[in-house]
Amino acid sequence: MIRRPPRSTPKPSSAASDVYKRQYIPRRAMRDARDDDFLDWMRARGVTRDDARCAVRGDGDRGRFVECARATLAVGTTLATIPKSACLTTATSALGAIEGARGSGVVGLCVAVAHERSLGAKSTFAAYLKTLPAREALPSTFAADDEARRALRGTTVEGMLGADERAIADDYHAFAREMKERFARRGVNMPTLEEFRDAATLVASRAFFVDDALGQGLVPFADLFNHKGGSDGAHFNVVGCGDADADALTLVTCRTAKRGEELFNSFGDDHDNTVLLYKYGFVERDNRVATSSFGFGLLRDAGDISFESVHSWMTESYDGVDELEIDANGAMSRPLLALLRIASFEFLRDVDSGDDESHSDDVDYDTSIGVLLERTMTGDESEAEILASVDDYVVLALFRGRFNAYLDTKDEDRCDDDVSSLLRDVAREIKRCADLANDASGVRQQFGSGISGVAAAYHVRADELGLLMKAIIRAFDFGDDEETNEDVPDTKKPKLVEVVPAYAPTIYIKPKE
Repeated sequence: MIRRPPRSTPKPSSAASDVYKRQYIPRRAMRDARDDDFLDWMRARGVTRDDARCAVRGDGDRGRFVECARATLAVGTTLATIPKSACLTTATSALGAIEGARGSGVVGLCVAVAHERSLGAKSTFAAYLKTLPAREALPSTFAADDEARRALRGTTVEGMLGADERAIADDYHAFAREMKERFARRGVNMPTLEEFRDAATLVASRAFFVDDALGQGLVPFADLFNHKGGSDGAHFNVVGCGDADADALTLVTCRTAKRGEELFNSFGDDHDNTVLLYKYGFVERDNRVATSSFGFGLLRDAGDISFESVHSWMTESYDGVDELEIDANGAMSRPLLALLRIASFEFLRDVDSGDDESHSDDVDYDTSIGVLLERTMTGDESEAEILASVDDYVVLALFRGRFNAYLDTKDEDRCDDDVSSLLRDVAREIKRCADLANDASGVRQQFGSGISGVAAAYHVRADELGLLMKAIIRAFDFGDDEETNEDVPDTKKPKLVEVVPAYAPTIYIKPKE
């Protein structure tokens, strides 16, 4: 049922309606009939908001954002109420009556959005959909020769995009196999893969969780708020999410705001810049990259050491070893330490190193590499103790190979140098990327405290290289001065992370069983 405005609220007169539109629509966009249609559509669908306290501003250059208008916002103020029937979900879409479409998850929502767009003016969501871009400017939409895409070379984001490309295609084809005949019986065409991809970018950056019955959905007006992370990020909470008995989502302020201050939502307080760029297409200046991955095809063989074959053996023999990462402190994950230990064992077994004594524990040829893997993953040894059993050449080869993943192909064979030269090369690349990020930041300014496009890509690249530098320094500092390592926290045991496609609005973490 569509919730109508309270009876005490009179229908705006023509003059009052003009004021209503001036508060909501930025001047440059006032001549666009789509905005007027959207306002009329929201009123007809029962969407209400406190237009005296929140107004949409912006223009074609900066985009839309919401700010506090005319009054100071107090905690507990209702900014807007959006009936769930006005949210675009699989149930409220034109596909809702088709068996299997309703409740078909995020993939189904992407199909529903693509289908509603194909209906044009016949869609019940036409006025809302006309206000949305054809696609969001996410990294997945960057052309291969785009500077921003090139800047992402070697980053965790690039690796995630490669995995995501395959996942999106697989999800689309699986849904098509199951639903195509049912669609055909209703005279509905399955969207093309390209249409699905475009819709997926909208779902990734705009979808909210509505409730268990409706799942994820696009929520008109609520999706205009920009992101700000941290404890002082969101200005409001969304009441009604997860409550199947609530027939509307209500935006209720949780912190104060002054007149003219932009009002923010939070897409996730724990999202680092890798996630923000990958899923939403921007980064925050005051946010950082929390982890850098050696996975997603970014692990590189170096010289006579085949890290890739060792990793392949590990994944076949042990669950939960895909977390090949370094964290914000430069600490290596347990699977990455296990990779180094096994690669070192194999390397020292195959060459006459002349250093058997310092590796007596791990170079016993009767020692099973399976025991080494199990010991590293589940034992109580510290990171320092594990690294003390790994040959320095192997550690250096791993880091040089990872650094080369960021560079041009012509540089990828270089690995047999010293730590100082590697650190110098990394530092030089960090400075170059930081300078390019600063130079480009004024070209594509993002709302709030964030940046997008080329500047965002270089920002993430520089951050990840900074983590790599920390890891190199940390790894080669261990063992030289034991006293300096007493306060270094031990590496946390790995979590089993379920990697979901970019269009999924939530990142799910599955606890280790």
